[in-house]
Amino acid sequence: LRGLDLLFVCGGIGLVPVRSAIHHALDHRREYGRLTILYGTRRPEDRLFIKELYEWKTRDDVAFQETVDAADPAWGGNVGVITQLFRALSLDPARSAAIRA
Repeated sequence: LRGLDLLFVCGGIGLVPVRSAIHHALDHRREYGRLTILYGTRRPEDRLFIKELYEWKTRDDVAFQETVDAADPAWGGNVGVITQLFRALSLDPARSAAIRA
């Protein structure tokens, strides 16, 4: 996958198996094009690896978006199923690979 843009799509505990691939891409950042991470959970309290999510969200070299199916009053992010986040993507299929769980 070297040289390609990478799209990581995971929901809930699906982040666990994809996380090592995300770490690899971040550790070898220069070997890949754009990195996009989409993460969805049912509720905000179901989110895993909160510190890492924040790190990914605040990096300049990663496009990170997350959503929850049902928000609580404190949630200020996207609400809806993860496939809704696809609408905002601008990927070239010929230069991209998707990793999902």
